Amino acid sequence: MPTHETLGNTAVPYHYKILFEVNLKSFLFKGSETIFALVAPNTQVISLNSKELKITKANIESFGVTQTAGVSEDKKNERITLKVNKPVSGICKINLEFEGVNNDRMYGFYRAKYNYKGKDEYLLTTQFESTDARAAFPCFDEPSMKATFSISVIADSKYQVISNMPVKEIEKLRGKRKFSFHLTPKMSTYLVYIGVGRFEYYLEQYRGVKIQAVTVPGRKGQGILAAQYAKKSLEFYENYFGIKYMLPKLDLIAIPDFAAGAMENWGAITFRETAMLLDKKRSSISARQNVADTVAHEIAHQWFGDLVTMKWWDDLWLNESFATFMSYKAVDSIFPEWKFMVQYLNDTFSSAFTADELKSTHPINVEVHNPGEIEEVFDNISYEKGGSVLSMIEDFVGPEIFRSGLNIYLNKHMYGNAAKEDLWEAINAAAERASKHMPIDRFTKFWIDTPGYPIVTVSKSKDGFELKQSRFLLSGSSKWSPAPIPIHYVTDKGKSGMVLLDSPKGVIKVKGAKWIKVNYGQKGFYRAAYSKELLPHIGEAIKSGKLDSKDAWGVENDLFELARRGSIKAAAYLDFVGKYFTGVGYPANVSIILHLNWLRMMLYGTKLQENVDNAIKLICGFWLNKLGWEKRKNDTNLDIMLRSYVIGALGRIGDENVSGRCKSLFSKGKDKIDPDIRSAVYTTIAWNGGIEEFNKIIKLYNLEKVPEEKIRLLQSLAFFNYKGSAEKALGFSQSKNVRLQDSIYIPVLLSSNPAMKSEYWPWLKSNWKALMAKYTGVSRMLSRLVEATSTCSTQKQLSDITAFFSKKSNVRDDIKRSILKAEERIEANIRFLKINMPGH
Repeated sequence: MPTHETLGNTAVPYHYKILFEVNLKSFLFKGSETIFALVAPNTQVISLNSKELKITKANIESFGVTQTAGVSEDKKNERITLKVNKPVSGICKINLEFEGVNNDRMYGFYRAKYNYKGKDEYLLTTQFESTDARAAFPCFDEPSMKATFSISVIADSKYQVISNMPVKEIEKLRGKRKFSFHLTPKMSTYLVYIGVGRFEYYLEQYRGVKIQAVTVPGRKGQGILAAQYAKKSLEFYENYFGIKYMLPKLDLIAIPDFAAGAMENWGAITFRETAMLLDKKRSSISARQNVADTVAHEIAHQWFGDLVTMKWWDDLWLNESFATFMSYKAVDSIFPEWKFMVQYLNDTFSSAFTADELKSTHPINVEVHNPGEIEEVFDNISYEKGGSVLSMIEDFVGPEIFRSGLNIYLNKHMYGNAAKEDLWEAINAAAERASKHMPIDRFTKFWIDTPGYPIVTVSKSKDGFELKQSRFLLSGSSKWSPAPIPIHYVTDKGKSGMVLLDSPKGVIKVKGAKWIKVNYGQKGFYRAAYSKELLPHIGEAIKSGKLDSKDAWGVENDLFELARRGSIKAAAYLDFVGKYFTGVGYPANVSIILHLNWLRMMLYGTKLQENVDNAIKLICGFWLNKLGWEKRKNDTNLDIMLRSYVIGALGRIGDENVSGRCKSLFSKGKDKIDPDIRSAVYTTIAWNGGIEEFNKIIKLYNLEKVPEEKIRLLQSLAFFNYKGSAEKALGFSQSKNVRLQDSIYIPVLLSSNPAMKSEYWPWLKSNWKALMAKYTGVSRMLSRLVEATSTCSTQKQLSDITAFFSKKSNVRDDIKRSILKAEERIEANIRFLKINMPGH
């Protein structure tokens, strides 16, 4: 029996015929639909999902008899109930007419605003995931209720219309046109798409599939690279999955107002402009990588999510974890020189570890009941932890068995729905075909169904090395059922191997070895803590290059988190990286810079701040000296991005040489600054600047047209530290100058500004009611503002936050877990300061 809210199976749809008539002046739309459904015998009451719609007509047709239906609405549960006098059954037609508003809240069928040639223009677009198709048309809005769709839209003649399928027919009406689209495959409601507006198109083709980058007027050229990335991604996935892309076209649509990064509507993927548009002259390497990754992520969904869809949202990870993992695999194959699977460690594993170290975490597969709870699981666990665990599963079973299992899974469940058990069954079947008998079910069940992850402590023993596993938590301790951990290892003797540690203790027998590195290659989702005897030997192996930068990343990342939770002193961490990591390459070097920035934020204004600043000077000074300020002929993407990290870190500690050079560059005009270091220059100018620089950046922001550059300028406003700058920046973030989709950048970044973070919570508290109203229905933004309080570090702040959120009127379903996470992190911050700064 389902434990979540469901419409049940009294009526099961198999086809929707929908007509919309839109008006881009009044932003009111009308709709009519016929839902063809199989209805249980003797049915008089049928429930559908509906949200913010006015039902103007309803009837049900059964066996040629049409009955007017009474309509009652349950606004809280977003449902309407249709009631007829005489029972109906079998194949029925549910006929509805309805009206709605194209809101400006970035959900449902909404309006997006942009400026073209000095005039404000609008387009209409949809965002239905997870439960907002019901805000556009009454429907059975559950992922397992798949159906086919025939969609038609009437709009003024000057507008084009886009949907999931190609246009079948355009009929001219009086001053208007009616666009009718080809029948869709069987699909879930949340994947339906409708877009209406003035569009420009850039066309690519792959194997007869039309790939179009779709933009507002004047931006077509900025969509070229995304379309080219899409073409290469399609080719990769067709080869990898062994299944051809199913639709005749694939549109990539850049939307000016968009709450998420992108959305995988089948055949009509929508993007935030910064996640799709690139200016060939002004876009940074990191922006190009982000677009390539986002495009690859959404195209992976065309198989994982669209072709095969989870039965219910508790298996959201089946969509998101796979898209996360597969996008890196795709980009790494398309652009091997980018070393994207190495970047996976900083981008995915690190985020997953940090998210899953809390008591308030949840399993990858998590029970959710209502729309608010569903929204909360679009998080680092469903995306990054799931993606990290898939990397470990692939490593455990082997790449070919893993790939073969995915092919079995997709072929068996195409155009249908599946649950996690179906995937394990498919991978198991692939292993059996390869005559490999592995404990796949037990292995996968633990990692998908168990919250948290282990830490393996490693020490020298008489015969080799002793391993002990327990749960890694940022605070406190917890009972832990031993995880099945694939322990890849290497020793100073060059011996390597793999053992499965599935009990609390284990031993790796290696005679005469001085040290052992576990999680060799960093494929396992666990941390390691080495004894005081072993750690210096591992440090020397890193310094001498016997362990590569991936393994160095693992050692550093684990050591920092041990300091973060108070198992070792921060001074010990600083000493270790200073001694052994000065010249270690990517991804370890970037990880260190991020961790030093966190330490500086937490220890700012204390006696230990100088120690952190000295470590930043040592590590970042080394790299800036090696890389220089100007791009070199043989620079890799990693070199280019690292240069920005080190300039930014040095600039924000007030390094005179760096801040002076940044000031000189800024004075020449932003177009003279290399796009790859602009963020670093802007944040340096902010940290070392005053009101004059603040006002100049605002002026540049207001004039800027390129989305990527606009965001860089906006974000830099969070880095000022003169008196009154925080209030001014936070006020600007909520002004009409800043789009709703971008309005949380400044608050979230300012919460980590070492000099200004104490200003964040009072602002959030005093503006809370307005912010709750502003972000009603807007996906996952309020939760990010709540989680930003996790940089607070005093008992007084914690008590105030706890008291504030203990009031029911200050809480919603979509932020409950975020409150728990923030409180837990603040407790850890308080303990960190107590251990490292007693008496502070």
